[in-house]
Amino acid sequence: MCSRFRVFSKAIPLALDKVESVVMAVCIIHNFLLRNPVSAAQYIPEECEPTYELQRVSKQGGNRPTNAAVAVRDELCKYFSSDVGSVGWQTDAVK
Repeated sequence: MCSRFRVFSKAIPLALDKVESVVMAVCIIHNFLLRNPVSAAQYIPEECEPTYELQRVSKQGGNRPTNAAVAVRDELCKYFSSDVGSVGWQTDAVK
């Protein structure tokens, strides 16, 4: 979505509640564009076919996540902290 919506190319200079609204709006627009085959073909080129191979993570009682959920979180953390998955501004935004 970062390549489609420029708002994600740098830190969003808004209050946190407004940032949440922006992210939700972009997700809704993204999903809306993917619902129609004509708009989806224009929105995402053929060489970038979306994949829907997400594994279901079972829920555990209480506030403790399952080991599978922790493993997924750790993999995502590694990816978004790597050279491939990170964006240039993220280190500055966390400080």
